[in-house]
Amino acid sequence: MKTLAKITFFLFTTSASLQLSAQCTPDINMPKGSIFPESIKIGYKDLAYSDVIYFRAPLDTNSILGKVRVDSMEITGVKGLPSEFTYTCFTSNCRFKGGESSCLTLTGTPTKTGVYPLVVYVRTYPTLKGFIDVPLPAQNDSNSRYTLYVYGNVGYLENSLENSISVFPNPANDLLNIATSSTQKITAQLFDINGKLHIEQVFDANATMSLKALSKGIYVLKLNNNTQHFTRKIVVE
Repeated sequence: MKTLAKITFFLFTTSASLQLSAQCTPDINMPKGSIFPESIKIGYKDLAYSDVIYFRAPLDTNSILGKVRVDSMEITGVKGLPSEFTYTCFTSNCRFKGGESSCLTLTGTPTKTGVYPLVVYVRTYPTLKGFIDVPLPAQNDSNSRYTLYVYGNVGYLENSLENSISVFPNPANDLLNIATSSTQKITAQLFDINGKLHIEQVFDANATMSLKALSKGIYVLKLNNNTQHFTRKIVVE
């Protein structure tokens, strides 16, 4: 069912040694059918890596047959990770209810540099709603949004973009300030949770981003200097 296949798009249009799932805590304020961050962290050879992907499943959708309820969804696998990596979910079986917030933690210590496109496999358990609810066959889908980049640790020691930048206030109202000690030009991009770009600025010192034209909600700020990048969740009130 093509409509159900789109459900996965909202989740993954779109993601050290293994840690307990308590390490990742779902964000219950996320809208249904949303994903954060827009991209995952860069990894560095021989340095422990950990990053969390937050998402909230859709609750229902429309199809040519009528209204379809998402009873639950399940992450059945993540393909493409380096051999030293693993993933763990907030729930022990990586299954969560429709409309429920959850999260996925990627961990490992890469021993090689490289580019690793990731494919996430998701199974959806739907029910056709009506006078009598009819369970539908489980739908298996896959989606690739995230790519893990592993660089040599020399670049990490020379410069850490994330450590050189402060973003405040957060939550924000009309203005968002970006302060940096970096001497490189930095590109700042602000996306909504559906991946639409709303603001883009290039600066080499400090910057102020006007949020007056934006609606209240959750956004993703992506900062990069052509060699490193990181993302941060921004709440506009």
